[in-house]
Amino acid sequence: MVFVMWADLGFSYVFATQPFTSLRDVLVKGTPWIPLPLDHRLTDAIVHDGARAWTLPPLYMLAIGGDKARAMSDLRYRYVVGGLVLSRAAWARVSPEDQAIVLEVCRDQQPRLRERWRRESDKALAALEKSGVKPRPTTEAERAGFLESAAKSRIARASQPSYGDLSAVEAAIKPR
Repeated sequence: MVFVMWADLGFSYVFATQPFTSLRDVLVKGTPWIPLPLDHRLTDAIVHDGARAWTLPPLYMLAIGGDKARAMSDLRYRYVVGGLVLSRAAWARVSPEDQAIVLEVCRDQQPRLRERWRRESDKALAALEKSGVKPRPTTEAERAGFLESAAKSRIARASQPSYGDLSAVEAAIKPR
């Protein structure tokens, strides 16, 4: 693999298919999707109505179907950063001169793309609100409890070999 440039996707927010009364409630409903990384399984679950709650950057939420979300939290859950990575085989087919140009252009454009993406993320939040997905305010205590439960859930999930057995994740987020 050859790293070409960073892709700044912005903060993930908590989204749900139904309104929720607390972040703990949405975390329980969102198992296993909230503590997991952004990948094709999450996207498929959202698109095909297999997820009840999840976290995504707002622009990504709009791209895969803003109509899937009916509620969201104002919590900036985690910052999502990706990268443009190419296979060595594909990169080897590009001439050394063109490789240098691609790297130079990407390094030059990366800060501009980051700023543009951040502006677009703000617009995406506004578009979601306009469509009826209003951010639900959260208290500091609620945020702290949610982040603690989510961390436990991620740790429990890390020990699971697949999406199949989620008993450790569910145990980590059970109400106290």
